[in-house]
Amino acid sequence: MAIFNRCECSAFNSQRSKVCKRCGRKLGKDFYIQYSIDGRRKTEKIGDSLGFAKEVLAKRQTDVREGKFFGDSKSIHWLEFFDNQYLNYCLNNLSGFTRSRFDSARNFKTFHKSMNKITRSDIEAYRDSLNNGKRNKATINRYIQVVKFAFNYAESLELIDRNPARRLKMFKEEHAERKVISLEDEDKLLQTSLTSKSPLLYYFIIIGLYTGMRYSEIMDVKWSNVSFKMKSIKLYKTKSNEIREIPMMEKLYQAMKELRAITGDFEYVLTNPDTGKKIDYIKRAFRTAVKNTDMPYICIHEMRHTMITRLAASGASVPEIQQISGHKTAKMVQRYTHVGLKEAHRTIDRLSAYLDESKNIDNRSL
Repeated sequence: MAIFNRCECSAFNSQRSKVCKRCGRKLGKDFYIQYSIDGRRKTEKIGDSLGFAKEVLAKRQTDVREGKFFGDSKSIHWLEFFDNQYLNYCLNNLSGFTRSRFDSARNFKTFHKSMNKITRSDIEAYRDSLNNGKRNKATINRYIQVVKFAFNYAESLELIDRNPARRLKMFKEEHAERKVISLEDEDKLLQTSLTSKSPLLYYFIIIGLYTGMRYSEIMDVKWSNVSFKMKSIKLYKTKSNEIREIPMMEKLYQAMKELRAITGDFEYVLTNPDTGKKIDYIKRAFRTAVKNTDMPYICIHEMRHTMITRLAASGASVPEIQQISGHKTAKMVQRYTHVGLKEAHRTIDRLSAYLDESKNIDNRSL
């Protein structure tokens, strides 16, 4: 049993070789393993990770000793797994499930074979197809996570004998600075939303800007979650799977009272009053409203970012922001907030006032 590095000329070289023994080209990283079963040699393509190749080879050695024939006992087709196991798992367990990314991975033709025959190189080919200049590194990572989670879940169900996505390196993400919606642009957006074909866009924007909820959380709010007595909205279905309660500001409180008169007889807050059906998609209407104003382009998630940044600018502490936003760590909060110089001066002024007061107390005690 051995590991080889294959050259472009198809020659197999030692894993330690720097140049091809046949053509003299400088070798890249294209690792294969070879092993024997009942005297028959098998060659398996692994990808660009020597460490993973060693791991797979060790697994094959164990399988051969134990009489397990790789690929015969545990094998499921990629499409069968996606349709019969993985989709239900995603719908029932992932609050941030994105169907377009799921379908992208499912429909990639190179994956249309037994999952035991999908290699690291196949996954890298999928990543290369996504890297078309239109997606940033963070978005590509989210697409690749669908593939990684698929293999992890299949492995947990013991449907496959190997996981080529294990230890697959993700792109290093450069987090772009998000935009904050100014009060002036907020007024423009709300005025434009009143003329939208989507009957509840105005209330959707109010909820987004004054709660900091994620898109999926807003769409899933039920009237049973809203307490007008306590002036709060309690969320049970969240990304972190932890219940949180968000106080309602007066502007949001009044908007929710108006909305109750429109959809209060239905289960969900955002229910189309004409059809009685829950609104399940409002992104297109939001994009149209933004386009119809002269404000810069913003995405729906930037309403959440705006709320969190406004909280920080008003002097709210990180724990207070976490309680409303639902972030588990302070680091995540810091990614969403970028307090300006004016607010920073306010913080320094508070420190100066504290030091002056402390100095006066010390002088009085002398």
